[in-house]
Amino acid sequence: MKIEDILDLKIDSEDFPEDLTIRGYLILLLQTLFMEGEGFSGKRPFGNSCWESDLYWPLAKADVIEGGTENYNHEAARAIIKLCIDSI
Repeated sequence: MKIEDILDLKIDSEDFPEDLTIRGYLILLLQTLFMEGEGFSGKRPFGNSCWESDLYWPLAKADVIEGGTENYNHEAARAIIKLCIDSI
């Protein structure tokens, strides 16, 4: 799967609109960091811990990373998200 296709994967979370993509999530994360400045919480940027899983689940569901949605490879997920960030 190409990076552009990965960026278009939908985030499946009750905390965000249904049409939010990985691209949109990363942009929202950067906007939140910029607007909150020193008050930004890297542990809970959107109010919840384990926020990285919002990005990893779509990768697992689309079989971009191995292990399915229960036991996915976190290192592989982080590497793919880094590539996504680099492409934006």
